[in-house]
Amino acid sequence: MLLALDRVAAGYGETPVLFEVSFEIAAGEAVALVGRNGMGKSTTMRAILGLCPPTSGAVTFAGRPLAGLAPFRIARLGVGWVPEGRLIFPTLTVRENLTATAANHGGLARPWTVPEIFDLFPRLRERALASGDQLSGGEAQMLAIGRALMLGPQLILLDEATEGLAPVIRDEIWQCIGRLRERGQAVLIVDKHLVALARVAERAVVIEKGRTVWTGSTAVLAGDREIHDRYLSV
Repeated sequence: MLLALDRVAAGYGETPVLFEVSFEIAAGEAVALVGRNGMGKSTTMRAILGLCPPTSGAVTFAGRPLAGLAPFRIARLGVGWVPEGRLIFPTLTVRENLTATAANHGGLARPWTVPEIFDLFPRLRERALASGDQLSGGEAQMLAIGRALMLGPQLILLDEATEGLAPVIRDEIWQCIGRLRERGQAVLIVDKHLVALARVAERAVVIEKGRTVWTGSTAVLAGDREIHDRYLSV
């Protein structure tokens, strides 16, 4: 198993957010992490990354416990992250953003290159010399994904991958995530668009009030109104 969370609890200061989150991701698998707003999805990702260290439970990656490891060490094990808000380097060009993070932390047999990122996101090739602060929201999201891939991750975490983007740009992002899946990239995705998630993720994990409450087929979750109303409707 590539990633495993076992009864993870975490929070911020004296405020608990996660109480018992458990799920697994196999190598090459895509899993959707879903739930209503404020239920702990982003905190779960931060717990995996060591940005919000678990107060109990365990996170293991490729069989190695992550407890006590600094975030940069977890990244060097082969965990990539595309955070909500993108956080690209605003004063570097698109090409510089990509080359600045080039590595192969996950020991991939076929690490990503800048030309391959440009093939994945043709818009970035057109904007190769533009600085990060000159990009549209959709272009910035593409760059954030490309930058994470340049680290050579075994697993990439996508937090709100299409939030706030125009429908045509969302479609481009989903198509590119589908191409990552064809390449065998393991992915954990937080997003609200269940129909699109069902096309790229085999399984879904639902979190409610900091606890895992349902796991199963993403297609079932997208098509079952009773489950949707119980855990996802506002």
